[in-house]
Amino acid sequence: MIFQNGFKVKHVLWAVLIINLNIACDPQAQPPATEDTPVLAYAEPGENHSQDIKLANGDGTFLRQLTHSDSTRNWFPAWSPDGKQIAYSSDRGSPREAYGIDLTGDYSVIKLTKEEMAAPDFPERKLSPMVRGTGQVWIMNADGSNQRQLTFEGRNASPSWSPDGKTIAFNSTRTGICEIWLMDADGSNQRQITFNEPEEPGPFDNFIKIELHMHGLYSPEATGPINVFPTWSPDGKKIAFCSIRKDSYAIWVMDADGKNLTMLTRPENHEHPQSNCPSWSPTGDKIAYFHVINVGPGSIWGCDPDGSNAMRVSDEPEGSICDEPSWSADGSKLLYSTSRRDERNGIKSGVWIANPDGTEQRPFIPGATPGFNRTSWRPLSAPPWEEEPRYIIFSGGPDRGVKLPEQIGMKGDGKNRYLGFLDVIYTFDVEDDIEKRIRHSFATAREHDLAVMFLYDFHYFWKNRPDLWNWFDPDSAGYDPENIMNVEWHNWDGPPNKVRYLNWGVPWRLPPHLSFTSEKVRSEITRIVSEIIIPVTLEELENLKQEGKEDLFAGILVGSEPSMDDYTNPSGERKKMMDEDGVEPGPLGYRSLMDRGYSEDNPPEDFRQAIAEIIQETVAFWCKQFVDGGLPPEKLYPHVAAPAPIEMMNAPIWTAFNEYSRPGWTTYPVMVMGQDFKAIYRELEKRGNPRWASTEANANFPGAMVDWETYMGWHWNHGCVLMIINYGAAGEDLPKLLLGCFEEEAVAAYQKFFAGTPLVENEISSDHPQLRIQAKTRKVGMAVQTWHLTGKDPAEVEKLVQGVQTLVIQKKLEEAEKILDKALEMLGVSEDLPEVYGQDKAEN
Repeated sequence: MIFQNGFKVKHVLWAVLIINLNIACDPQAQPPATEDTPVLAYAEPGENHSQDIKLANGDGTFLRQLTHSDSTRNWFPAWSPDGKQIAYSSDRGSPREAYGIDLTGDYSVIKLTKEEMAAPDFPERKLSPMVRGTGQVWIMNADGSNQRQLTFEGRNASPSWSPDGKTIAFNSTRTGICEIWLMDADGSNQRQITFNEPEEPGPFDNFIKIELHMHGLYSPEATGPINVFPTWSPDGKKIAFCSIRKDSYAIWVMDADGKNLTMLTRPENHEHPQSNCPSWSPTGDKIAYFHVINVGPGSIWGCDPDGSNAMRVSDEPEGSICDEPSWSADGSKLLYSTSRRDERNGIKSGVWIANPDGTEQRPFIPGATPGFNRTSWRPLSAPPWEEEPRYIIFSGGPDRGVKLPEQIGMKGDGKNRYLGFLDVIYTFDVEDDIEKRIRHSFATAREHDLAVMFLYDFHYFWKNRPDLWNWFDPDSAGYDPENIMNVEWHNWDGPPNKVRYLNWGVPWRLPPHLSFTSEKVRSEITRIVSEIIIPVTLEELENLKQEGKEDLFAGILVGSEPSMDDYTNPSGERKKMMDEDGVEPGPLGYRSLMDRGYSEDNPPEDFRQAIAEIIQETVAFWCKQFVDGGLPPEKLYPHVAAPAPIEMMNAPIWTAFNEYSRPGWTTYPVMVMGQDFKAIYRELEKRGNPRWASTEANANFPGAMVDWETYMGWHWNHGCVLMIINYGAAGEDLPKLLLGCFEEEAVAAYQKFFAGTPLVENEISSDHPQLRIQAKTRKVGMAVQTWHLTGKDPAEVEKLVQGVQTLVIQKKLEEAEKILDKALEMLGVSEDLPEVYGQDKAEN
């Protein structure tokens, strides 16, 4: 929860999820792409046989990651001629199967069991493992958003755009033979242009199986020959491709309609050299391909479009592997993936670059593995590369915001990277001042060239609206017995809630818990947004536009970590206050559930799931009010709590998604978010990878292990467009949250972002003491909850662990861990932890 001017931040324990990030960029990398520099897409392998598509600058330095996979393979990216989209191959959403290539002689493909895949001795067994799903053609926007599948029938891969951008060529197995197909750029009008009859097995039969397996195209009924890897001539009249047949493994060329097939390369001698993966030069005068003997070491070659003047380009050491050639946008350079050791740089694998004649070969992008990494350079015909505006926003409000440029040393580039401030408005409590607040913030933004953002809270603070919540005190203002419909209930038959308990560092009482589904409350929200917020906001946006400063409006944060309170197992100060107020333990939410048709006789199948769905619907309702008023969804972000399983939070990660806004989450780097943001990336990927926001962030949160630059990289390298740094905390337990965001390390990270310098993501050890403490803390919490449910009194244990967080803040980790071990012993719980902490059912 974000607060300004001295309030504290609530403490939440989340589940632990351990997944390591790959280091994706060079610490000495140069600034990212601008409208004057080129951009290329490539694929890089990750854990668990995954592969993801990333962007690099024209000098090979890392720019951004576009797909995020735990076990999905995304490969062979291809830019559209207008530079707005990227087509690619992906096997997401399909079952994965394990195979191995037998390297002892015949290169047969062998299906592997889970036990065989788990064995580490593949080199000794002369077996090359593959884990593959079903390949399909996908497409996404250039920034990685709006990911969608284009092919569904059969197995499909290797998309290639026609020069006019209207057609995509690809290979498909839907007829039982892998053929070249065409489709319109939106996926419609799919039609076959090569036609082959099944062949009897020949010398290349095993290689056909390998090729199909490697690219997600294999099915038991698939037979040879296969036609794969189409590439267009720059005039759009020809398509080159690889055809693997009983007696040949060669590059072919044909007219764009499939007519006039001609073989360009031919097998030579008994060792059967194979030519594969052609790439037509943008200048039209050369076709590059790789030349290999029996899927072993190979080299990059090139020839004229008629197959003449073939020559070797790459000059790799003996035993190296080269594959997937591609061209720079102007055709002056040839790129290819290779596995070798460069004595100077020590790079074993990656993308290399060379002149078309083979001179000036050098490493270009480290980390890529030969086999699935054909790069694609953004075409010269595309408009200049421009990034969507991105914002670092601080939570201190406009008056503190004017000091930010001095504290940080810069305030962005005035083009697509902006520094700004957040104005937090508790809507019901300050209704009369809303217009004044909005105008002051916009005026401050214009005067100081700072971005401005607003947070509107609709559900925590409404003390000035007893006419909505006072159902119980006839002697106080606003009394109306009908207000029981506007507050939450403790059970199906009540009582309605009288007091809400909140603890964001200091416990205090609030007016009753609002019912998210109350029609009367919702009508008031609609009135305030439509009659007060929207008119003045649109007026101020027009003023910004007239001054050419419209990008200074960062957007609106809608809500403040909405959730439904659960007082089932109160402890500490909350239990004391509940006892004083005569409140029985238990969850809230029954009023909202009744408004949605549930009852004691018709309860929801899953209480938490039903509450979560109500919260998601409510967030969507709030956002819709702004969209109906004329604000674009791209400027709206819900503020959902940090990712955690629904067993722990009744506002889980998916409640941030709706059609009226982009998603936004709290992203403190602890517990499930302590080692990386895979929990967020996975949910984004499921929904087409929309742009997103960190709506509350600070790398100095107690228990965090990450450095500021890595933390920033977890955001900016992965589709985040807005990051709100919370520095409103000032309590004794969170001093570093306030001060740490302006220390040297943090400021250096901000400056790298504003300067456009790539952010390095450093890996966090899976045996970090903080991770053990987090895992043990969770075990203690679960055991304490069990004791409560079974009638045991865990008060002594709760008292023992009260000081653990303070010790963690003070970096006294060994002492904190000993206390947790003692607590586990008292609770009768084994302190043994899984090899990878936190990966249990509740966290997955």
